[in-house]
Amino acid sequence: MEFRPFLQFACQVGIAKWAWRYGRWQFAKRVLRRDSHLTLPTGKRIFLPRTSGSAAEVFVADAAIDWGSEALFTSFADPGDDFLDVGAHIGYYALYLSPLIRQVFAFEPESQNYALLNRNIFYNALSGRVVAFCTALSDETGFDRLHLAVFEMGQSCHTF
Repeated sequence: MEFRPFLQFACQVGIAKWAWRYGRWQFAKRVLRRDSHLTLPTGKRIFLPRTSGSAAEVFVADAAIDWGSEALFTSFADPGDDFLDVGAHIGYYALYLSPLIRQVFAFEPESQNYALLNRNIFYNALSGRVVAFCTALSDETGFDRLHLAVFEMGQSCHTF
């Protein structure tokens, strides 16, 4: 593991905040063997599986992980618009934007992430506003295999 990206992430979050939140995440993950939850800035609550590295980033960064993407998407959100969340993972953007727009269509091809996406939709009572599809989208018509990086809840970096 290279140290530089890790240090940049800690500095972006703030060293003290990072240390406190990372310690809490690790305690829940390793000692309590418990998954975590986080309330997003838009008021929705997201389930974060302890096996997911990206969920750890969401928790440690307090839902500000994509270098301003959240603010950018929020600035374009209009109550009459729909949002396509392609590669929805566990529903971070779907949940984040759901209070700000008319409807979200979330596409996630990996079965365990799709189950977590639906869990997050259900626990936030969003089944009328967020519609999930267990499929991938492409510019080509056809069928293909999904190559999994690892088969655990909340993982990413899968390819076609």
